[in-house]
Amino acid sequence: MNESQDASPKAVLICGLGLLGQHCAVVLKELGIPVYGLHDVEPTSWETEGVSEALDRLTVGDCRRHSALERAGIATCRAVLFTSSDERANISGALAARSLNPGVRLVIRSSQTNLNERLDQRLGNLMALDIAELPATAFTLAAIGDETVGLLSLDGAFLRVVEKRVGPGDHWAAGRELHHLDTRWRRVLDHNSAGNRTPVDFHGWDPGEPVQRGDLLSYIELYQPTRTPESARDTERRAPLSWSSIRARLGRLWSGGGQVRRIALLTAAALILIHVTGVILYKIQYPETTLLDAFNIATVLIFDGYSNMFAQLKLPFHISLWMLLFSLMMTMSGAVVMGMLYAFLTARVLSARLDFRRRPTRVPRSRHVVVIGMGPLGRRVAGLLADLDQSVVAVSGVGLDHSVLPRIPVITGEPRENLAKANCASASSVMALTDDDVSNLELALMSAQMNENCRLVVRTDDAEFGRSVMALAPHTHAMSVYALSAEAFAAGALGENILNLLRLGHETILTTEFIVEPGDTFDGRLLGDVTCGYGLAAIVFQRSTSDPVEFFPPEDIRLEVGNRLVVLATIGGLQNAEHGVTAQRTHQIRVLKVHSEDAAFEGARAISRITGCNLGAAGALFGELPAILPQLLFRHQARRLARELGMIGVNAEVVPAQSPAGAGIPSCD
Repeated sequence: MNESQDASPKAVLICGLGLLGQHCAVVLKELGIPVYGLHDVEPTSWETEGVSEALDRLTVGDCRRHSALERAGIATCRAVLFTSSDERANISGALAARSLNPGVRLVIRSSQTNLNERLDQRLGNLMALDIAELPATAFTLAAIGDETVGLLSLDGAFLRVVEKRVGPGDHWAAGRELHHLDTRWRRVLDHNSAGNRTPVDFHGWDPGEPVQRGDLLSYIELYQPTRTPESARDTERRAPLSWSSIRARLGRLWSGGGQVRRIALLTAAALILIHVTGVILYKIQYPETTLLDAFNIATVLIFDGYSNMFAQLKLPFHISLWMLLFSLMMTMSGAVVMGMLYAFLTARVLSARLDFRRRPTRVPRSRHVVVIGMGPLGRRVAGLLADLDQSVVAVSGVGLDHSVLPRIPVITGEPRENLAKANCASASSVMALTDDDVSNLELALMSAQMNENCRLVVRTDDAEFGRSVMALAPHTHAMSVYALSAEAFAAGALGENILNLLRLGHETILTTEFIVEPGDTFDGRLLGDVTCGYGLAAIVFQRSTSDPVEFFPPEDIRLEVGNRLVVLATIGGLQNAEHGVTAQRTHQIRVLKVHSEDAAFEGARAISRITGCNLGAAGALFGELPAILPQLLFRHQARRLARELGMIGVNAEVVPAQSPAGAGIPSCD
């Protein structure tokens, strides 16, 4: 973030000006950063609009050569992006760049996760991004089409971003003011009134506005995932034994299984009952026999021992007829149970052997997702859908090894001819994710003709082409892998750690991690000033690596060097943070009346804590009321301060700033 304070920021060098590199150049230029390009051949035309204006310098050469990197100006660059489709060239170029400029930021396109981690350890200041991994979640959630638009895993907790149209059954939201929806586990991100959708603005809505039915509400919340069977078993093992716990475990064992398990439990219980009965009867019939001998006799009879005990022509001991028949019944029961056990084990072994050779071929009949195109993105999306317990069928133009998607039925062959086999006519969503934009459009239109109510998700590498595609069929989402990934690459060039990205409306939201460093634009400022000023939404705060993590932190925290902050940000918000450009403060607080001296003292403390105003200046405000607090505030800060003053006995109201830029208003420092 230090770069934002320079009059002329350093340039970013992009090595490889394919579609991804071109999108990165446009995004970086929008951020006001000089862009240098290095490409292996002289380009005759550009596929992305605005690239020629975005490039301040273009060099032709091989990014793996020291001479080419030097001619491209790497010595004066703040970051180098390696965006070509040749991962080997990207890694080789990154090694060459580090040797020429030890302090330069490296952002490489690579899907080699294990290698990327080791390169980061060796080279330092490196970020590796996989363009199949980055947008996969956004594509997946677009296909599902429910209210969840983002899934995040941070510091051992799961968060989800929800975009919800408030309906009649949403009593927790309808009729309440927006600030009441902010809790320890939820934070409102955006609000649009019914039928009036605007671009995402994390602080453009009024916290005091009531939520109405039909409003579009976006928020992020913590949620507890379903416990896995392994974690449930670990908890059971740690729990102390008692009759109630044993009974509870037996109840779960009975209700948690299917019919086969219940039959097995009943059979085992019957066999144990017969065995115990045999022990008791032999002990009663032959009192001189010890309990251990009676147990041994019953066990021998259960395990096919009738012939061993009663095969002689004349028995060596007296036994009654009913006891003899009971012994025969014990042996027959044991034989039946052993036969059932052998049959079960044989079936399981054969099933396990067949699973290695057999791909699931049963295609869902309805309400499933059809994924067409099994490239890296298609495979990742299909796997995510399966992980989310969605019915999915994959359509691949080439054969796939069974180990690639073991849980998903795959139809191999020409996709156009296999739409009917994939039951597109009854599918809930169809995703066209091949590498060819025109083929994806054709497949989407064919699917829409077969099923006009299905949701279409179309991969279009050309963003302009994608915007045109969305007008051709209803329920269509056209998304560009390169346009989505370019914003993450550009943010990585700024020195930020991009953890994830998601789509909110038609905008890309980046989950970004900041570490406050000396002299950057965050150091010494209130968290509310940073989030409201730059248009960020803070979701995680950590004072230091040894301190606990705080989700949805309060805005009156003063940031210090070493603090860790994870935020949701648009590319515009990162641009604001890069250049230190804050939004305009448009509100003030008018204090009308104070009910006691204690209220005046607590009110001064609240003003100082929320606004950063000097405590003495805040206290002097209560000397002659009514009075206006000189400090200019953002709307969310002003609304929160007025609410807190009201709770401690100070009547206050929010008023528009008396001067748009604060001219003529005294300082509150």
